Amino acid sequence: MNSLSSGANEKFKQFLAIALTLATTVVLSGLAALVPVISANAAGLQEGSLIKSANDPAVYIINDKAHGSYTGWKRHIFNPDVFNMYGHLKWSNIQVVPQSTIDMYQTSDLYSADGDPKVYSLEESGSSAIKHHIENEAAFMAKGYDWGQIFHVNERERDYYATGSVVTATSTTTTTTTVGSGLSVALASNTPVSEIILSDDTANQYPQALIPFTTANFVAGNDGDVKVTTVKFKRSGIASDSDLGNLYLYDGMTRLAEYTSFNDKVVTFTNSSGLFTVAKGTTKSVMLKGDLARGATSVTSSKTIGFDLVSASDITTDGAAVSGTFPVSGNKMTTSQVTDLGSIYIGGSYATNPASTIKGDAVNQELWNFSLTTGNQKMEVRRLKLTMIGTIASTDIKNLKLEVGGVQVGSTMVLASDNTVVFDLSSAPIKIDAGQTKSVSLRGDMAGGASRTFYFSIQRSADMSVYDAGYGVYVTPAKDLATTAFAIIKPTASTAVDSGSKVIGVATDSPTGNIADGATGLTLAKFSFYSAGETAKIDNLSVGLTYTNADGGESSVTLANVKLLLDGTQVGTTASSLGTSTAQSFTFGNTFQVSANTTKYLTVVADTTHSSITTGETVVITLSTGTNNIQYQTTLTSDSTTAQTARTLTVQSGTASVAKNPAFGDKLSSNPTGTVNAAGVKIGSFVITAGSGEAIKVTQIGLADNATTQVGDNFQNLKIKDSTGTRIGSTVASLNTTAGTYTFTPSTAITVSAGQQYVVDVFADVKSTVQDSATSLAPAVVFDSVTATGVNTSSDASYTTDVNLQTAYIAAAGNLTVTTGADTPVAAQLVMGSTGAVLAQFKLAADASEDIQISDITVSDNTSSAATGTLKNIALYVDGVQVGQTVQLSATNSTTTYANATFTGLSLTIPRNSNKTLEVRGDVTAYTDGASSGSTHAFALLVNKGSGAESITAKGVSSGASVTGALLDYSATADADQVASTMTAYATKLSVAYASDSPSGSSGHSYEG
Repeated sequence: MNSLSSGANEKFKQFLAIALTLATTVVLSGLAALVPVISANAAGLQEGSLIKSANDPAVYIINDKAHGSYTGWKRHIFNPDVFNMYGHLKWSNIQVVPQSTIDMYQTSDLYSADGDPKVYSLEESGSSAIKHHIENEAAFMAKGYDWGQIFHVNERERDYYATGSVVTATSTTTTTTTVGSGLSVALASNTPVSEIILSDDTANQYPQALIPFTTANFVAGNDGDVKVTTVKFKRSGIASDSDLGNLYLYDGMTRLAEYTSFNDKVVTFTNSSGLFTVAKGTTKSVMLKGDLARGATSVTSSKTIGFDLVSASDITTDGAAVSGTFPVSGNKMTTSQVTDLGSIYIGGSYATNPASTIKGDAVNQELWNFSLTTGNQKMEVRRLKLTMIGTIASTDIKNLKLEVGGVQVGSTMVLASDNTVVFDLSSAPIKIDAGQTKSVSLRGDMAGGASRTFYFSIQRSADMSVYDAGYGVYVTPAKDLATTAFAIIKPTASTAVDSGSKVIGVATDSPTGNIADGATGLTLAKFSFYSAGETAKIDNLSVGLTYTNADGGESSVTLANVKLLLDGTQVGTTASSLGTSTAQSFTFGNTFQVSANTTKYLTVVADTTHSSITTGETVVITLSTGTNNIQYQTTLTSDSTTAQTARTLTVQSGTASVAKNPAFGDKLSSNPTGTVNAAGVKIGSFVITAGSGEAIKVTQIGLADNATTQVGDNFQNLKIKDSTGTRIGSTVASLNTTAGTYTFTPSTAITVSAGQQYVVDVFADVKSTVQDSATSLAPAVVFDSVTATGVNTSSDASYTTDVNLQTAYIAAAGNLTVTTGADTPVAAQLVMGSTGAVLAQFKLAADASEDIQISDITVSDNTSSAATGTLKNIALYVDGVQVGQTVQLSATNSTTTYANATFTGLSLTIPRNSNKTLEVRGDVTAYTDGASSGSTHAFALLVNKGSGAESITAKGVSSGASVTGALLDYSATADADQVASTMTAYATKLSVAYASDSPSGSSGHSYEG
């Protein structure tokens, strides 16, 4: 199996892997020169895409398992040798994308190999790599891993890496990381250019936000990763610290930090666990973004703001020395005050949840809503991050989606493990015209959380990316009014999730109708159990039996070996019997649990082997009302199961029965079975019906001779088939000429469902010499027996009563009838020199006995001897296709009035019980070539074409008998020549038509008086 092919095992479809770091840059540097950098949208990235940035030799393979704010996971290809382990990977398929696109995928070092359940963590170190087996699921979860980050590799790559220590749940570290010795810092080539940044002259209205100030490249050496814990930027330009609001550090689309201190022009970002890590031999681009300040006095025009990394001491690492040409200075931005910068504020009923309580299994329910109101400009909401606050788990809510005016915007999402959900609306933002308001609704499905609470919130102003479409800049959202300071947007009260509730009922597919007498392991009832909001544990159930006994002795009737199956697995112990007088109690311990918002099915299975159970009596299974036999696993409250009555079942026998198939009728002289030598003719058909009590398995079918006319007298090669034409058992070649039986054994037992039918057809070949030609064989063959057993009971279900099948009739030979065609041409003029004129049509019909094959046809032209040269090139057509050769009429009349055109060597077959139309065509000789003007021509198929011979030579395909004399009929009654309409030949043809100036309309007299 090629583990990275598009046809990979479905089980690992979502796991694809290679870990790569290209040791050389020659190949990829050359490739990068040929491939333009493309955006994420243009790239069309999908599972298995290969990507790299223009300035970094590292190549990654990605998956599409979205999580948090990330689009998916990326895995580093370790070196060209690993790349070449996969024949379908092509260097030309590597897409060069912006660094921001690469940053949309979180790096993963987890993989598992094809056919190996083990999951490994890969530790890269320079030109080597070590794999560490993650011991078990506990270790996996303890390290905070995500199942979606596991990539799938082949065995060759797995074995390529050295083996390191095992990762356990108590391991303090999964790998030994070599700390890099050096970190180089430089201004990125794509650092933001100098631009005008905007504030509004309205006091306390939010100005431009998320302004990109400076981008710096951090490059780690090849000897190890470098963790950066502190970065300090110093403001430059003519402005003051108070002109700035929030400042942010971004890694692509990911916000790394908000400023923790801003003092005397210096902003400091610090995280002892690491702001970001630069992988060895790679470059990470980090951007400083910020908001202009909101205040009673707006930021005035013509101020300049820039940010610099002044010295190496402004960057703190986990031990790597920092180098570079300092200061690293970004471009300066110039402020400008405008009167109509766009604004947006959050209002409406955001402080009130749509419902104070919600069911634990509610689907597509509104969870929160708020309104967005704009001012001055058309605004676009391009990103929205919501945070769930509460006691429910992140998995208790699914399928989160935003709707505006009832229409979904963005993709359907799930809560991340940190209880946040990010809606990326960049490709289709929420657009709101200036001065307008739109309502936004958050909807989702509940998947648990009984007795717990939650609410959704917008925690930070930067959680909403709002774009002023007029000025083309981002601004900060406000709360309640455009000039109101932003604060956490949240409802004043939480939504409570209802405690669990149960729904118990008879399953839609619970058995109904008939059951077999004497059967074992019969399904007698099926009940559904559903728990909303939380898991429910069923401690016990009481199962009862209602039975109607023909002799009135209900109390003496019992079911045997009664057991309960939960989704196919037995729960509780088997009860040896269940009677009508006392219900049977089953206890389950912890084995019968119904998870929140799921349905489980309980099946009652038993045997109907009790001697008092007989055909025609009924069985009903019941569940009694429970007493505090349900305990909900979250709230620990108790509940009781409700009484249920399953469907009524009727005990029936499973014995088979057989009858003559009425869909296949008796054969008569007018519709015979066939003729002598006919192969594979159908001589009988019967129907096997399973008893209504249970399905049967048929293991043998027997046929017998008629005591008077044995089947061997007239037939050979006896066989039977089902309704699809599949043969059952072997063909019996030689048949008895005295009374006898014939058995057919199917290769696999034939199953006939309870109450259903199975059609069997009987076929044979007619002998060349038969004893009973032109005689009704009533019947040709007799059904003798079916050997069968009940599917459930294994009891004998055979049927041995003889059934006379259909009457057969063997004809000596087939019959052919010749008549003038219904569409034969009417009398008409033939123009001399014309070609392909239709001269006559004749209908040739075979009866039901057999196909008729015609070898010779003579058509005769009723004309004078002086005109025999007027028509030439006589041809026959069937269904528009010429049959036989083109021939000429005889030069002189072969009879008193007819000239003949004889076609020999034909292979024209008329199928049994059907007909074909024979069309006669010919050319008319030109006048200059001797055509006789005014000559008449009527073509015919003659009973006697001359010397007592008939005009058609034919034989039966099956019988081989000549079709002549009484078997060849000219007309449907007494033989008579079949003559078509008379055609007259002229040098030209008279035609009549309206003149172009023929008067039209109406005319009349007018009178004046």
